[in-house]
Parts: sequence; C-alpha cells; structure tokens
Amino acid sequence: MRLPAHWHLLRTPPADGAWNMACDLALMDAARVDHVGIVRVYEWSTPTVSFGRNERTAGIYVTQSLAEAGLAAVRRPTGGRALLHSREVTYSVAMPISDDSRWTAAYDLVNARLLQAMQALQVPANIVGDAHKPAGATRVPGVTVHAAAQVCFSGIAAGEIAAGGRKLIASAVWRERGVYLQHGSILLHDDQHRLQPFLEQSAAAPEPAAVLSDWLGSESGVGDHMNRVETALNDAFGDCGNVARWSIPIEVASVIEQRRSELQKPSWLWRR
Repeated sequence: MRLPAHWHLLRTPPADGAWNMACDLALMDAARVDHVGIVRVYEWSTPTVSFGRNERTAGIYVTQSLAEAGLAAVRRPTGGRALLHSREVTYSVAMPISDDSRWTAAYDLVNARLLQAMQALQVPANIVGDAHKPAGATRVPGVTVHAAAQVCFSGIAAGEIAAGGRKLIASAVWRERGVYLQHGSILLHDDQHRLQPFLEQSAAAPEPAAVLSDWLGSESGVGDHMNRVETALNDAFGDCGNVARWSIPIEVASVIEQRRSELQKPSWLWRR
C-alpha cells in the first residue's frame, strides 16, 4: 500500500482528554469521506491518563485517586496500555485504507514518516527491528511487551521508534470501515513514573523514555517544540504529495461534540 497523495495538517489548542479522542475519531470519518490523510498535532489541557480500548482498569485505577493525584482520565478508541499525557507533543494520523491492506503496512508507512521528522530535528532516532526487541515483545503497537508491565512506555516493540535505546514515540492504532487511525506521544519530559502508584505490585516500573528536550533543548517552551515538530511532520508527509494547512469544518466540529459526549460516559471509560 501507499500513503495518500493529499494531506491536511491540523494544529489544535490544548483540550481535555474526551475532546482530543473525539477529535481523532471525527478525523477518521473525515479521512474516509474526503479520501485524504489528516495529520494533527495537539496538546492536553490537564495531565491525563489514557487507557487502551480494551485495557483492564477495574481494581487498578480509581477516579478519586486519579483526581487526588491531579490526573484526569480517558479511554482511547485505540488499543494499548495506560499512558500519561502531560509534557509532550501528541500526534495523530487518520487516513483511508483499503480492505485488502494490512494495518501493519499502514503502521510501518506512518512510522517511516515519523522517523523522518525526528531525524530532521537532529534526533538520533531509529525503528526497532525484530532482532533487537526484548524477549516476550509483541508486534502490536502500544501493547505492553513484558508480562508484568502495565504502561505503554515499558519496553520497546518491533517497529516502534526509539532513540538511544529508549522508546521515543509510543503509538496506538485502530482500523474500521476503510479508515486507519494512529496516534501517540512524543515526550518532552518523562512523567510516566507518576503512574507507578496506581499499578499492581507485580507490574514493572515504567522504563525511562527518550525525550525530545534532550535534543531540542530544555530551555525552549512547549510551544517552540510543538512548532518544530509540526514543521518536521509537514515536511515528512509533504514528501508523499500535497500537504495543506487545515482547520476543523463546522460539520466535523459537530461530530466531535457528539463523540465527546459518548467518550465521557462512565460506561465507556470504566468499561473493564
């Protein structure tokens, strides 16, 4: 398969978890209807724990304890394990995919563009190969690779992007009805240790992650890092074809609000 020849590039302001996930779902719909790829760069208005679509949370995470720790919570439409979104650049890619294309092919193509963007920022990033993944690792992005691990940054799976032997980008995916979504975190600072108090005693502590500030400089603000990543992604996906700046149309904004309402329901957030 090939990546789309036409892309929209979208930058959205900081938002809560339900809005951010609803926006990614709405962009899936837009990509399907308009037959284009959409790249979004975004932030979170408050530190938020996102759970994978089918991740077990019962007996591990409690709304009150998360709130007391200053953390909000949301469940992603994609798979994988818990991830704390705080000081990071978050990306999403929504694009059409044919029924006969493997999602792993889309994942590899998107990661190749992410890698190109990171290397353009002078980050010594690489895509992890099967020969270098830890024992017990899986091929599914965002899924824990050690039996005891319960967080997304614990371990590196084949196909993921790393730098200096540490995971640089934690991604998760979802595919449905001719469209593919991939989104994930590019950490500016590693705050994943804040999840440790909520994990089972047998769970491994989050492994140290690679952080962009190590290469882009910690003296720069989040806004500067966001701008540089956005530009790098624009150039990387621009090599596929045409990339145009885009803003959310009214009809897509309406879908976002509808989806947001659904994602805020306890029956979705605490479904397992």
